[in-house]
Amino acid sequence: MAQAAVWQELDRHEGVRLLRLSIPPAFLSLPSGWTCFAILVAVPRPPGPGEAARTRQALETALERWHLSGRKGIEWPEEDVPGHRVALMALCLSRPDGLSVEVGYNIGAAVYSLVAPPGADMGDVLSFLRRARRAALFVRDRGRPPGSGTFPSRDEALRVLRQAARAVKATGKRPSQANVAEYVADRGLTVATDPRDTLRHWLKTYGISWREVVER
Repeated sequence: MAQAAVWQELDRHEGVRLLRLSIPPAFLSLPSGWTCFAILVAVPRPPGPGEAARTRQALETALERWHLSGRKGIEWPEEDVPGHRVALMALCLSRPDGLSVEVGYNIGAAVYSLVAPPGADMGDVLSFLRRARRAALFVRDRGRPPGSGTFPSRDEALRVLRQAARAVKATGKRPSQANVAEYVADRGLTVATDPRDTLRHWLKTYGISWREVVER
């Protein structure tokens, strides 16, 4: 995560820790003034086989206490909390006008809990939810800020873009830059306000022509 991200321990139960990771809006290409944070649970690795059952019981009790029962979360890299198994449980986003959403992570699924102020415009709410989904995918995959080197090589960038172009074409749409950019954004590869900006950056950075992307 970016250096400006801040970890905070919210609670602890028999060694199981409830953590909040505050994420700068700029990291997710969100406007300033938005609030974004992730909720994670860190479970200490048992010191020996005989402690595993006690650790599991402590985890179950802690999740119930924190109203997270039934959520499995998804694995988070352990280097952030050494000596623990870490699970990403939720991402919370809110705007100054009161529109907010909690995205609860689970294996193979996500649950959205939306709070909208009275009289909120439905189109605005849907746009907000779309950005929240992109941000949730981005955080889940430990993505980097747009334009910071998403792909390890030119070949990998070209492979992903060709795959996206084929997928767009399979839906009956023309594999234009706009349609392909929308496709990769919906899969969490960028959370930029205009995903076409990120796509153009990739093409320039990796020296890829659009003809190479759509020729197959």
